[in-house]
Amino acid sequence: MNEITVQNVKKYLLDQLNDQKDIDTISFLLKRIQIKKYLNDREDVYLTSVERLYSCSSYATLAYQLSMMNEIYENNHFTRLKHNLFSRLVKQPLSLSTFKILLACEIYPPLVLIDHLYNQYHSDPLVLAKCALYIDEPHQACHYLKLLDNCTDESVLRLLCGFSRSYYVELMTYYHMKGKNVFSFAHA
Repeated sequence: MNEITVQNVKKYLLDQLNDQKDIDTISFLLKRIQIKKYLNDREDVYLTSVERLYSCSSYATLAYQLSMMNEIYENNHFTRLKHNLFSRLVKQPLSLSTFKILLACEIYPPLVLIDHLYNQYHSDPLVLAKCALYIDEPHQACHYLKLLDNCTDESVLRLLCGFSRSYYVELMTYYHMKGKNVFSFAHA
């Protein structure tokens, strides 16, 4: 996950602003708080952002739009929009792309979100392990991989090993002790 800089926020806004005064002002501002204050009462800019959000054609673009809007807007309309989007997406089959959008909705902290997806929506443990690795949580990934009877996804095992050899060894030991089938890229 990449940190969003003030320059990223400015670029995002400059791509959607048409008024030269707004462009000049945003270009001049140095801090995120100054940008938020300037846009506080600018419903026209917010609505333009919402239009761009609804016109997204890919999950990656949607996650980007949400992330940028999170950096700028804190109003009740945006909070409701994120809750509605979350409610719709959480019912879809989980993928890493969907997870990135759910994260950008900022309804739950990342680890709580993963647990919520498993406990409330019975999401696939393999996908949850990928999500845990995405947020740099190899321990959590190992936990969800232990729920599988058969882990044949070499890329996930390689990623886990890359993050933490100790969690990889722990997982392989667990599978061996439980007599579960496992694909170990070390033996391939």
